[in-house]
Amino acid sequence: MNADQTHDHVMMGSNWQAAHVAREQAEIRHTAGRDIPLLVTEYGASPVPGFQTWREPGRDYLASVSPALYVATQLAAFAEGGIPAALKHSLVDVPDNHNGDSTSTNLGSRNVAIFSPAPDFSPSPTALVLQMLSPLAGQEVLESTVENGPRRVSAAGQYGALVTLATRTGDDLTLTVVNRDPERDVEAELTLPDGYRKGEVATLDAPHFDSVTGVGIVTDTVTFDADTPDGCSPRTRSPR
Repeated sequence: MNADQTHDHVMMGSNWQAAHVAREQAEIRHTAGRDIPLLVTEYGASPVPGFQTWREPGRDYLASVSPALYVATQLAAFAEGGIPAALKHSLVDVPDNHNGDSTSTNLGSRNVAIFSPAPDFSPSPTALVLQMLSPLAGQEVLESTVENGPRRVSAAGQYGALVTLATRTGDDLTLTVVNRDPERDVEAELTLPDGYRKGEVATLDAPHFDSVTGVGIVTDTVTFDADTPDGCSPRTRSPR
């Protein structure tokens, strides 16, 4: 498949995986009669189940922005589902000869690591997403909804373009918005609780949704309209 088709399968896969974890939690709750924390030991870009013969469209796809959007989507779902910890595969790297000598010092597949191999050790888009989301975890997860949001229609199925996560620590409110549509910008009205007048904005900026290089974090401040304190109209840019 080409990068566009793979992206759609992976975004559908993120929805399926989030639903799978929620079902596991429900079964645990039903069986045990109480909530037991569920830890995710390994997650990463994965297509819709049943499509097991996929191959990435080129060596660099798994080091591109598309899997980073998968990671952001999964972490939002995990946070809303009360998952206390989740391990990205592979957070750092695996040895080149990981099927043999597991103590090998050779850095291996840059396709799954958050850093590329020597001598560059440059952060991947996934590393940048983790950098952006880390300070946004918050102490309390708030309800956030998307009303009348656009949907991406693809051969893999339909999925919502926008994914959101809202958290709060004291008076600090954080909102994560992920635009998973590889082609369209999305303009949306943001409705906030009363009292918020100014905010800091960080955006993952990339030339294209399957870009590996030229990806960075752009920061800015935004002042909300004093006449309409509950709303502003940011543009969620497609990853291109």
